[in-house]
Amino acid sequence: MTASGSRDPDKWAKADTSVPVSETHFLSPSTSIPSRPLPAFAPLSHHAQAPNNDGKMVVPERQPRDPPTPYRDDDDDVPLMSVSLSTPQQSGQSAQQPWSVGVAVPDEKTTNRPRRRCCSARNCLLLFVGVLFGFIFAKATTESKARLPKALVQHLPSLSTLKEHLRIPHFPSSSPNADRVVVTMRTGSSVLNSRLPPHLDAFSSRRPPRTVPPQLVIYSDWEVQLDDGWHVRNALANVSDTIRRQEDFQAYAELRRVIEENGRVEEFRDGHKLDKYKFMPLWNDAFRSFPDADWYIGTEDDSFIFYKPLLKLLSTLDPTAQHFLGCTNYLVPSNELFANGGCSYVFSRALLAATFGSSPAFVDSADGRIENSCCGDGELGVSIFHHASVSLKSLSKESRQRFTGAAPWKHWYDEANWCEPIVSLHHLDAWSTRKLYRFADLIDQRLPENDTVRFVDIHDIFQPSFLSTNKSSTGSKTARRTSWVALDGEISPRVLFPLSNLTTTTTTSGGGGGSGAARTPSRWTSDLCSGACQDDTSCFVWTLFPPGSASASNKSTGDCYLLRNATAFGYRTDERGQQKGHSYEPVESGWMLARFQEWRAKFWCSAGRYTPIGQEELYV
Repeated sequence: MTASGSRDPDKWAKADTSVPVSETHFLSPSTSIPSRPLPAFAPLSHHAQAPNNDGKMVVPERQPRDPPTPYRDDDDDVPLMSVSLSTPQQSGQSAQQPWSVGVAVPDEKTTNRPRRRCCSARNCLLLFVGVLFGFIFAKATTESKARLPKALVQHLPSLSTLKEHLRIPHFPSSSPNADRVVVTMRTGSSVLNSRLPPHLDAFSSRRPPRTVPPQLVIYSDWEVQLDDGWHVRNALANVSDTIRRQEDFQAYAELRRVIEENGRVEEFRDGHKLDKYKFMPLWNDAFRSFPDADWYIGTEDDSFIFYKPLLKLLSTLDPTAQHFLGCTNYLVPSNELFANGGCSYVFSRALLAATFGSSPAFVDSADGRIENSCCGDGELGVSIFHHASVSLKSLSKESRQRFTGAAPWKHWYDEANWCEPIVSLHHLDAWSTRKLYRFADLIDQRLPENDTVRFVDIHDIFQPSFLSTNKSSTGSKTARRTSWVALDGEISPRVLFPLSNLTTTTTTSGGGGGSGAARTPSRWTSDLCSGACQDDTSCFVWTLFPPGSASASNKSTGDCYLLRNATAFGYRTDERGQQKGHSYEPVESGWMLARFQEWRAKFWCSAGRYTPIGQEELYV
């Protein structure tokens, strides 16, 4: 990527209006000539064919096959078998009849000759020598590896590696309409190096089964050429002058300065200010680049999609009808409906044609609102639902709970979602994303065709080892973990248990005997919170935020949260309570394992659907 310091900043700051809308393609500030849009379904990876001067893909014309050559023995000019292609020559029939295949009958000379062996003695000897030499070479290589320099040994390919490179790329023939699906992934310059690799590995993988669509288009706030031919488009290159004058968009000029001065882009901290401006131009470019796709999937670099079940779902829907799938959110304070971008979402061709395809001005329809808005995906939804050509009033009912905006450890699992299908997760690190791609490959192979990935499967593969399902059978009915948050603010079903509901009885001795006095504890402790959950037969999980902790709503007493008829496992934290300079105990959580095991046994999807996947299989 070259710097653009020689360009006139005033010219760069204006939208390029010299290119017709139908020909507009995103440009980086370093590009001096607008490029043509890619033809529909032209692969963006290094497998792509080069377009000709008209911008169209060059597809070689299929040539008619020559008739098969008769098989001939190496040592003889007499054919052992001859295959002839002929047409019936009956009166009144055209010569252009379908080919028929017949085997020529050998003549008398051929019949009387002795039958030749298919493998001569010379060929057998050469085959034996080749196998023997290969065996000796393999043995010598194995024994000598230990004597070679370590740096060289590391670069010697293993047999499994060689087999991997010899495999033919596999596209999911079992995934309906995969070749007519476009996936757009939104990222940012400061995070793409850390977040994109698991996705690019999955979309470039030669290891079957390949459970992703073949077409991925990446959008960021700067144009970048990555390894292996991956091209990142700049979603912000052609935004309007209205957008360029807005305060949050000034971060774009700062990003440009960092890049031109060869600074550390990873340390650019204002990328979040630019995110909301990407949605409208992103989809405008995607639709114009691929106008003939059936489905358009939007996702983000810290999200994950189970593509096989999603494609199976889409195969049951009509792309010529308006469909908008995703997880429902509402803008505040306008209360406008939209699909959260982090959950991932899907447009049908008909919906994008009715909006971005209806008028070149549609891409700018959110410009006046977005300056004071938090969310670009929200303004995208407002523009779509308020357009005159759109008949939808809500997200498509097929969305159900499939699209989620939380990571597995920040989600709750209850009766409403336990057996429900799931297609997406959000707020993932690169390690978890890579783990999920491997998990998707394995479970797609093991599930019956009439089954799909469900919330219970995500729970079981991500739950910590100390909560594994065999704990209750070994005598452990409960589990506790310090420095652990099971119920944070994203677990909306959690219930704050009032400290005033707790009373303890103290015994005092006096002249006439003992008397009991009830009093309310002055602060929460882990034993009190655990006891509150134990006494509530519907409680499965508890979390204590001690006095003075940042997450406690009551800094003097702390908070005790309970989760009823549901479970969650959370994550490690260093948060500790503190009050008047004195450090209190850390955040602590606990689980009622026996209750949970009894609860999960009631659901048909909890076991027996496929061969369980071990943790060791996810890192092979």
